[in-house]
Amino acid sequence: MARSAFLFLLSVALVEASKVCPHQCLCYDSSDLVDCRGRGFTHVPHNIPHGTWLLDLGGNTLSDLYIHRLEPEAFSSLGFLEKLDLSHNWLRRLVTFRNFEKLENLEKLDLSGNQILSVEPGTFRALSHLRHLYLQDNHLNVLKDGMLAMLQSLETFLNLHTPGTHLQLANNPWICDCDLHRVFSKILSVRHLHVDDYKNITCDKPWQLAGSPLAWVDTQLCIAETATVLVITVTVLVTVVAAIVMAERNLSWFGIAKLASIVCVCVFTLCWTGVLSRNCSCLHNAY
Repeated sequence: MARSAFLFLLSVALVEASKVCPHQCLCYDSSDLVDCRGRGFTHVPHNIPHGTWLLDLGGNTLSDLYIHRLEPEAFSSLGFLEKLDLSHNWLRRLVTFRNFEKLENLEKLDLSGNQILSVEPGTFRALSHLRHLYLQDNHLNVLKDGMLAMLQSLETFLNLHTPGTHLQLANNPWICDCDLHRVFSKILSVRHLHVDDYKNITCDKPWQLAGSPLAWVDTQLCIAETATVLVITVTVLVTVVAAIVMAERNLSWFGIAKLASIVCVCVFTLCWTGVLSRNCSCLHNAY
């Protein structure tokens, strides 16, 4: 009897412990919602109940106190979490995928209104069910190719287990150049990926394009680079043809060796400028 009573009290204690609410937060048992908005937190609070479905940590900007970084494994016990709001804090960078490693059920991640300067490759790779990612109103100015491989299971978003992923990227100080054009071209070509505010994305640099919508100028961003590559390509081809003509007139070993060296230099030049970049990885690795 005493043993049964002890087990009953222990089970009650465990249930109550599982419902412990972080200090200053509001916890709603019926909806598994934890509201920590605007509480002045400088770090993700401990004791967030296991089984939480929605965690709101937005607006923690009271009295000059800001959430400015995420500890690795800050959300390690929240495998059931589907919505995470970290908007309007002072996050500057997302360093490692371990920040979100255990959030395999997360569908919505709001990081808008922070100070994020960059997103490291692989940061979101564990979020295989992510559908909505909000990054607007940050300090992003470039998108790295590695960011497209956010999720290992995504492989540039092709293998998402959801109908589609939605991005919001406006109100960032974008540097509009050919690299940015390439990245956005990849994003926009993916069937399951949608940039909801693409028409509202504007350039910050260079100054000639400041304030211009990216959608208006994106096709012009690679013209100068393409023209440069074209000039180099034509020059290289003319050099090769001239070398062949000269070699035909003087078919000596010296002439053949000279022709071979010229061809090697020309191929290297084409590789270096990107004309044959897909087939020249060995040359890039060698230099």
